[in-house]
Amino acid sequence: MSDSARSAEERRLVAEFHERERRSEAKYPSSDGKPMSENDFQGHAIRYFDAAVRLHWYAGRSNVYVSSDLLIYAKEGDRAAVAAPDLFVVIGTRNLPRCSYRLWEEPKPPDFALEVASPSSWKRDLKEKKDIYQTMGVKEYFACDPRAEFYEPPLQGFRLRNGVYVPLVSERRAGVWTLHSEVLGLTFRQFGKEVRLMDPATGEDLPTHDELLSAREKLLSAQRQSAARAEAEAVRRQAAEARVAELEACLAQQRQRGP
Repeated sequence: MSDSARSAEERRLVAEFHERERRSEAKYPSSDGKPMSENDFQGHAIRYFDAAVRLHWYAGRSNVYVSSDLLIYAKEGDRAAVAAPDLFVVIGTRNLPRCSYRLWEEPKPPDFALEVASPSSWKRDLKEKKDIYQTMGVKEYFACDPRAEFYEPPLQGFRLRNGVYVPLVSERRAGVWTLHSEVLGLTFRQFGKEVRLMDPATGEDLPTHDELLSAREKLLSAQRQSAARAEAEAVRRQAAEARVAELEACLAQQRQRGP
């Protein structure tokens, strides 16, 4: 298939995908009417995880889909069989915007799901929701408690083995709780009321949304300064060249007039 034919086929598939999402929303609502977060501890954590994973860790990956608080429908025709993780990741599907994630229309269930504890949800996170994600076939399910008030330890993880979730063991060193996700290739770190994701290859935490914006602004500022310096240098070079041309013209006139 030629490049133009592949491009046309891709456009057709994307158009069909968007049309499928448009039609699905009437039958499978995109909202459950519940707020995304109950407090700043939960809200800040959810926004951090979304920015760190979607905008940084998997940036530019067309075959990885990352979403926050999107409804996942487990069974066709059953709007009650639904969950809305605070974050979930699917590796090996199109990275295109969806109204909801319907398992029977997708190539696979999510590989990873995360819930962030709140006063009203933390008990269900480790019971009903864990059972839901196990039934869906989600490879890894993590639950974190950014307030460090509801869970002990504050980082809880489960990995699917033979269709059943097996608890993972969190480690604590120097007051920092850690729990590694094989699916994401990232290590969750919790210290006090702060939760971060660390790249174990570099030992560096993934940036927050504010840090990403700050880094982008610094880059843009450096680019503007570089452009300004280049423009100033070009002006100086042009002035020097003009001065040299002027001097050469004067010398040529002097030679023509003779001694």
